[in-house]
Amino acid sequence: MRRHRTIVSAGFESENRVPKKIASKDAWVKLGFRKFCVGGVDALRVEAMGRTLGVSKASFYHFFKTRDVFINDIINHWRDLRTEEYIVLSQANSDTSLEINTLILTIFSAEIEDDFLIHLRRLGQANGAVRDLLIEVEKQRIDYACSSIERLGYSHEVAQEKATIIYNYYLGWRERQKTTLGPTRTPAEELTLLVGHLGLCPQ
Repeated sequence: MRRHRTIVSAGFESENRVPKKIASKDAWVKLGFRKFCVGGVDALRVEAMGRTLGVSKASFYHFFKTRDVFINDIINHWRDLRTEEYIVLSQANSDTSLEINTLILTIFSAEIEDDFLIHLRRLGQANGAVRDLLIEVEKQRIDYACSSIERLGYSHEVAQEKATIIYNYYLGWRERQKTTLGPTRTPAEELTLLVGHLGLCPQ
């Protein structure tokens, strides 16, 4: 069973009353995760989320003493999702070229999580623990991509460079998409094009 460290800690007043109706803790975390993907911390409005779940905000404080505890659980939920995807990818793909393309499209451009990392990076600017987590997660992603690219015959140094280019390019492209006008490529199309330029397409 995984143990997670506390990423966020600070002060919001808790409410010590038992609600008449309670949404499950998992329902709160999954809704918070979707909200965070869209608008970051500012989108985590307890009363609005309670209305979506059909409960009062007392239901929220039944599970989370503070909003920061809630944010911590959302981050840990995201980490669990990513870890499961790494395991599935490592077990499912025996063809290296297919693995590279699946890795790029799955790990770097999961639809609902496109903006999660961007919002987490903003949160990390003011929170050292979140910043440390980002360093850990980014290293894991790049190292996984690097090991896959190495199996195509590239040296570790070249594979590391290619993996880092893919990761940095995608983060920058996602940020730029927010202000770009006119027709643009989808994340899958953009990343497939990048993979081709880097010589990682199946032969």
